[in-house]
Amino acid sequence: MFNLSFGEIALIIILAILFLKPQDLPNLINNTKKAVKKFLTLKNEFLSELDEFKDEVKEIEEDLLQAGKIKKDEQMVELKKDKKDDK
Repeated sequence: MFNLSFGEIALIIILAILFLKPQDLPNLINNTKKAVKKFLTLKNEFLSELDEFKDEVKEIEEDLLQAGKIKKDEQMVELKKDKKDDK
């Protein structure tokens, strides 16, 4: 998840042991677990909301295509123009 090698994790553990009291280590580990769990929960909620938003955009696009308000080819041309303008 964080792309930490074994050596980096070992260094973090050694530094934690050196600079923290042994009584504080269980609290630190529990708080770290809670923070990571909360982060992963928030990440999953965000990705879920993003997927729902993408689905809504697709539905709106399909509705507009069916109503004749936009044409698929025109939309693709506009996207290509925007990408060229960004460069």
